Amino acid sequence: MYIAVSTPVGFRHKLRYNERKVEAGKAELIYAGNFILDAERLTLQDKVLRLQRLIELNPRVNHNSLHVSVDFHPRDAPSREQFITIAKEYMEKIGFGRQPYLVYDHRDTTVPHIHILSANIQADGRLIKLYENLMRDPIPITRQLEEKYHLTKARKREKQTQFNPNAMPPQRLEYGKVETREGLRSALEYLLPRYNYTSLAELNALLRQYNIQAYNGKPGGFMHSHGGLLYQFIDEKGKSMDRGIKASDIAFGPGLRFLEQQFKDNRNKETAAVRDLATRIELTLRRSPAGLSQFIETLRQAGIQTVTYSSHQGQIYGMVFIDHRSKLAVSDQRLGPGLNVDAILVKLGHRQEKERFPDPTLTLETADQRRLLRDMHRSNTLLKDTPAQIEQQKQQTRDNERSR
Repeated sequence: MYIAVSTPVGFRHKLRYNERKVEAGKAELIYAGNFILDAERLTLQDKVLRLQRLIELNPRVNHNSLHVSVDFHPRDAPSREQFITIAKEYMEKIGFGRQPYLVYDHRDTTVPHIHILSANIQADGRLIKLYENLMRDPIPITRQLEEKYHLTKARKREKQTQFNPNAMPPQRLEYGKVETREGLRSALEYLLPRYNYTSLAELNALLRQYNIQAYNGKPGGFMHSHGGLLYQFIDEKGKSMDRGIKASDIAFGPGLRFLEQQFKDNRNKETAAVRDLATRIELTLRRSPAGLSQFIETLRQAGIQTVTYSSHQGQIYGMVFIDHRSKLAVSDQRLGPGLNVDAILVKLGHRQEKERFPDPTLTLETADQRRLLRDMHRSNTLLKDTPAQIEQQKQQTRDNERSR
């Protein structure tokens, strides 16, 4: 069993996430603790108002919510009643037994898992000191539950210092059809040490061929500023399918520090293979393909995949070429001025208006982030932040700026 705990600012985003899973038939609300009505009779308004009223009792607390994800081993396959029993006991042990909370059974993967959502402000306005409760018992709560309910124990991660030289080339991963952690680990263990890439954009162009992306957060955000990195499953359109797994939770620790060393080593190892790739692309352009689509298809037939980066308006500002034979992922900028994206588009007769584009070697906003912003804008009024919450967030930002 594996438990992940977070205390987000507000509960609406997490509630929205779970409710949309329910609407899509991929989850079910199986229990509502300390609500007046049973789970089956609760409306969205009931859920929002119950949690919101507690949070408003202490507006000084920013991280005022609780979100818990509990993953079980597939061979455990707990029943609905077992899910509820384990959730109730866990909430009691961490000091949330009297708090209102919602338990969702998610069925979108092969791994049985539940999500629990609550508020950490009590009826008297006091904050529940979650982490003090977690540390109070000398035996971890996870271990207690595993022993009591005969659940498969989460294996202790052993630090891996070397890659497996016999790792097999991965297949394109399908979210929900493979165990998330194992699927990511095996794919990364093969790809990261064997391919030549010198930036996060080049690496992601490679990983997306296998429905994976490396994400280091939005610029200015907590994860980005603290050097964090997640690996996530994505769909065909680049939309993330899960909350992701921290690089530090993968045996060989492929975090930003590891990747930066790989970038440096790969730059030093640029050899004839990169020049050969540039020559093959140049020869393809000399054959005068009829437009961008034919250019990409001709390269594909030659064993070279092309990944393009485009703006919201459809303007192309970057390309990455992937050669699996030579194990290269090379951006247009590494191929020289004659083969940068502007030069390639001119040679193809592909005209577009000039725009100011970001450097494709930097972190790129994902399609999922853009959709999330649009969805947040269109969401039900009940799930939108109140003016008081918006002002609170602005005040927190001002305070942070002053503290710097």
